[in-house]
Amino acid sequence: MQVATVPVVTKFIEILFAVVIIGVYYGTHTLFKVKDYELGTDPDNCNAADNFGQFVIIGGLILGIVMIGVTLFLEKSKVFALVVIVYNVIWFVFYLTGAILILSYWSDPTPDLVCFPLALIDKGIDANDSLEKMRNGGITVGSFMLFENVLLIINTISVFIAIKK
Repeated sequence: MQVATVPVVTKFIEILFAVVIIGVYYGTHTLFKVKDYELGTDPDNCNAADNFGQFVIIGGLILGIVMIGVTLFLEKSKVFALVVIVYNVIWFVFYLTGAILILSYWSDPTPDLVCFPLALIDKGIDANDSLEKMRNGGITVGSFMLFENVLLIINTISVFIAIKK
């Protein structure tokens, strides 16, 4: 079975989007945060959602590059196609969860700022300047994570079509 060009092209676009997500995330100093989840002021508790979000955006880039290598250089068999589909489903769930976390928090016009000052102090950022920049960055990151999901769906459908041939 020859893998169609659509899965390869979508993987390259996924990597491009992952680079954009990482750039916007770190460039705007935005945060992943769970809305209305009272954790107190312990910085370790406040960073739990942010750590998950960073795992998703960095892991998505690294494993996307690995999957490009697998797609281009390994045997194209039905087992290989099923591995790609399982990968797509797992990362679909991760990206969807991350997008829900960041979009639900930053789309609120008045987010709870329990952990906000701690995160800014940790990063050495002025609080007055950054809230709107972080909000815009959060919405951008969440939107690109949803675009990643669309690419994963397209990739999965194209792999299914390649299996059928």
